[in-house]
Amino acid sequence: MPLFKKGNPYILSAACCWVVYIMLSYWLVGHTDPTVHAHLLQDFEVQPFGINLFFTGFIVSIALFFKNYYNSDKPLNFNNDLWSTFYFSAGLLVVILLNTQFLHFFRISKTGDESLYNHSIDLLNNISIGLIILFVVNFVFSFKRMVLFQKNKITELSWLIFEGLLVLSLVFNFIHVPILHPVSLVSLGTFFLITFFLATRMPWVAYLSKTQKWKNVLYLVFTIIVLGLFVWYLYMEANEFHAAHRHQYIVLDGLQKPIVMNCIVFVGAYALSSIMVMLFNMPTASVFEQKFSEVFSFQKLSESIHTSTDLEEVYRTFLDLSAITTLAESAWLEVVDENNMAATFESQNITKDEVFKLKKIARKASHNIYQNISSLKNVKNAGVKVELANTKTRSLLLVPLFYKQKYMGLLGLTKNISHAFSNELIETIQGLTNQAAISISNSRLMVKAIETERYKEEISIARKVKQRLLPNISQEFKQLSLSVFSNSADEVGGDYYDCHYEDNKLRLILADVAGHGTAAAFNMAQLKGIFKALSQQKLGLKEFSLLMNNAILQCVDKKSFITLTLLEIDFSNNQVELLRAGHCPSLLHRDGESKLIDEHTKTLGMGMISSDKYTDFIEPTRFIAKSNDVLFLYTDGIIEARNDQNEFFEEKYLQEVVNKYAYLSAVEINQNIINYLHDFVSHSTIDDDYSSIIIKFK
Repeated sequence: MPLFKKGNPYILSAACCWVVYIMLSYWLVGHTDPTVHAHLLQDFEVQPFGINLFFTGFIVSIALFFKNYYNSDKPLNFNNDLWSTFYFSAGLLVVILLNTQFLHFFRISKTGDESLYNHSIDLLNNISIGLIILFVVNFVFSFKRMVLFQKNKITELSWLIFEGLLVLSLVFNFIHVPILHPVSLVSLGTFFLITFFLATRMPWVAYLSKTQKWKNVLYLVFTIIVLGLFVWYLYMEANEFHAAHRHQYIVLDGLQKPIVMNCIVFVGAYALSSIMVMLFNMPTASVFEQKFSEVFSFQKLSESIHTSTDLEEVYRTFLDLSAITTLAESAWLEVVDENNMAATFESQNITKDEVFKLKKIARKASHNIYQNISSLKNVKNAGVKVELANTKTRSLLLVPLFYKQKYMGLLGLTKNISHAFSNELIETIQGLTNQAAISISNSRLMVKAIETERYKEEISIARKVKQRLLPNISQEFKQLSLSVFSNSADEVGGDYYDCHYEDNKLRLILADVAGHGTAAAFNMAQLKGIFKALSQQKLGLKEFSLLMNNAILQCVDKKSFITLTLLEIDFSNNQVELLRAGHCPSLLHRDGESKLIDEHTKTLGMGMISSDKYTDFIEPTRFIAKSNDVLFLYTDGIIEARNDQNEFFEEKYLQEVVNKYAYLSAVEINQNIINYLHDFVSHSTIDDDYSSIIIKFK
């Protein structure tokens, strides 16, 4: 809320009351018969009612304005409050000093009309006293916020009584009561007791820094000086007023208004008490600031434990707080990873070379810097001849970081004075270091958790991609039945299968893409695109393989390779052509016997060599399919599966199970093979993804 907000009703009310008051004063001073006024003042026990009514209205309006201003949602800031009142005081002082000069000018140049002289003197006096009222009322309600800071019931009640006494003192604007009258004595005694009690209420001082205390002492000293000048002004004007025998003309005498003097007494008492308390607290201010800095450091580190996933930020925060807490000239932090290898180096005002030299000095001085806290009181007296770039370095403190007895790093601090690190400061840094070790450990765990969550998300995406890449090719043809089974291990693998039917020919692929996760899924997508594109060109398997190998070399990551089996069945003559590119040999069951039909043919995985002679490294296998033949294609995840005895599921087991269930349908054969595989591995897990294709000819 602005101090003088346009349209504020209290400001308007105060202005109106002040204008009317000045007009009435003008009329009273301009009365031509002073004996009548003397008679009026002697015959009435009350002060002139009209002029005092508007004077009182002015005070009440100003008081309500400042009370409303300081009771608003304005943030509580003692420093800013005192600073704003400092400017306010300085401005009023300048105005009143100028006013005093005008008064002096009128007095020394008094000539001519007596009435004009009286009007001028009274106008300037009234302006000055009005400004003084603005000053003291502003300070009363500014100090109210400080008095009621962290208030209790007694403080709140005391302030209410204090405000009640101020309101009561307004009555004395209308009724003249001698100073020694019992009513005056009781009122003044109660007021001074309440003022004394409120002047001791200053818990806000403890929240100021040493610098802020010094600034506020200067503000308040200036306030007391200004207040003293105002009292001096009122006193001198009252003496001048009475010496000139002008009491019959003027009603307002500042020293005779209890409300003014009561406010002056309170402001002066609270300002003086605040100065004394801040001065007495000055010697311990540094200690309190140090402790506050330590608490702040622990709080900031605690926040980083719960909020920060950036390890570099945690390191910087810890290093900054350590340097601030100890007022170190230079500092550094070395952090090792979980394998005890150097991971991070953060520093302030020091190089790695200087760090190396300081650590060398500490080790030469028989300090085990990686196990215990090392404190060198004076580096120059350590007995080690090492040239330091910063020749002012005297004290060195090295604090290792441990979490659950595991070494995590080393904190180094230096100062340019000897014996700079006291036992209390070392204990504080040790506590901060312990907290930092927890923070670093928790941040690492959080980073791991986020990485794990991100990895899981990637795996989920890869699985969805793979599901879309793998078509459902289990189906019935006129000459054969086709059944496919595929399963991934914990991660998304690279097994891929697909088929293309055109011109009474069925072309089928079963591939194993190296790698896992999103990279494998991406390579599968590339392979699917290559297979679909080349299948439209009606190529033989050898030419098809050559073009596929060249495409894989261009599209797939250079570090990856692909093994696969290509199969083409010509339904017109039941001819089957197999081409194995580094893949597992295919198993054919015929006439009650199973064998690996392309075990000894030339073979080479795709994406391994870049050459138009790739076909020289592969060799197709051809045969004519017969009724009830069973052809079994599979990936290495099946034959590399192991049981509890660490035995592999070798081809002999495949032959055994195929021989046993060859009479069943393609789907049933496939399901029995997978069941047999699971029974074989028992409680062990299959580490790789595994796929199988059963083709049973009718």
